[in-house]
Amino acid sequence: MRGAIIQNRRGGRKNSNQRSNKSKRNNKLVILNEAGRFTPDRLKVKLIFQDPTLYRTATGSSQAMNWGYRSSAYDPDPLLLTGAIPGFAELANLYQQYCVHAMNVDLKLSNQNTEAVIAVCWPSNTLQNNNSLTKDDIQEYSGNVLAKSTMIGGASGYSVGSLNTVVSGKQLIGNRFKTDLDFSSIVNTSPVQMYYLNVGVINCVANFTYGVAVQARLTYEVEFFRLRQLES
Repeated sequence: MRGAIIQNRRGGRKNSNQRSNKSKRNNKLVILNEAGRFTPDRLKVKLIFQDPTLYRTATGSSQAMNWGYRSSAYDPDPLLLTGAIPGFAELANLYQQYCVHAMNVDLKLSNQNTEAVIAVCWPSNTLQNNNSLTKDDIQEYSGNVLAKSTMIGGASGYSVGSLNTVVSGKQLIGNRFKTDLDFSSIVNTSPVQMYYLNVGVINCVANFTYGVAVQARLTYEVEFFRLRQLES
């Protein structure tokens, strides 16, 4: 029995390695046999948006700050205006439309204040405008069933925290997400309808004196379709 268990474990590792190697090969080679074909009719890829905004601050005297990201591969952060994801423009030369199926979000925050803060992120069908929420608002939204939160110590203590979550269009919107083209868009603009990840930070004791350093890495699952017919 023990020998069988060991053999199964070894076989499991072998199968796992085979799947990993197969995945790597699939990433490197796509064969299109049709003459004149230069890319598949539909292409689903993972593109990474590294948020260039590294420091977030509150507006005026406030115990709260907030910002957000949206399901637009053309412009992930509404404050940046056309802050496209690397690789998006190149694929937009091949396809006419796109749809963001999900956003995998990894946030790292460093508190620059002497007081502890609470950081919250929550997926939503609604984008909260930048620095539009109060401390009580963010506390309320932290009760969202999909919300994640963490407490981060003051600058003189353990002042770094992280939040990770997945924002799925299918999960937030339901079956309508599969068929409603308003959640997709031509490649030179954002979709008519989007879903969002909101982020809020609360100073637990007083108004913010300093901001919060942020490293945000978002992996967008993007499907491209409506292949372009090249003219030259």
